[in-house]
Amino acid sequence: MTREILKESIEKALRELQHHDNHLLKNNGSERSIAHCLANHLQKIYADYHVDCEYNVNVDAANRRKEIILPADEILRFRRSETNRNSIEVDDEIYYSVSVYPDIIVHKRGRNDKNLIIFELKKSSSTVSYDYDKLKLCKYTGVFERSLRYEYGVFINIHTKLDNGYKFEVKIFENGEEKEEYSVP
Repeated sequence: MTREILKESIEKALRELQHHDNHLLKNNGSERSIAHCLANHLQKIYADYHVDCEYNVNVDAANRRKEIILPADEILRFRRSETNRNSIEVDDEIYYSVSVYPDIIVHKRGRNDKNLIIFELKKSSSTVSYDYDKLKLCKYTGVFERSLRYEYGVFINIHTKLDNGYKFEVKIFENGEEKEEYSVP
């Protein structure tokens, strides 16, 4: 799949969300409610894949859970406390595995070679920093987290309570880096 096809599918799903689930957007509905509705619209577009919310299964991991590896200073920076007890020491630096629950994923269940897109959503009214979501999207698509092997990561910042309604800021991640940013009114 090309990035252009990805952008078209995201825009189509967001337009469907605006059309069918406008009440949630206009009334500043919860991020989980919006994610669920967006996942339903993505499922129509990606009918040959599974679209899941907060899916944390990793069939390649010994404990069967999705995890990313973070250095100890990143754990402190993002105030993450859900680290697993297993630590890894590399070049005198301690790393920990952190369980993750992506907002939405487009994938084939039961395998990691068909992990297509992973989404993180954030409402502009949220007090939580986007930086942790950005770090996760870099990890999900990056070379060091190859067990997850997502082709694309997508961050959607949902601006609600604007004078003229709402808008979406979309950032696309690929190969562990933010590649593109655009808005969908």
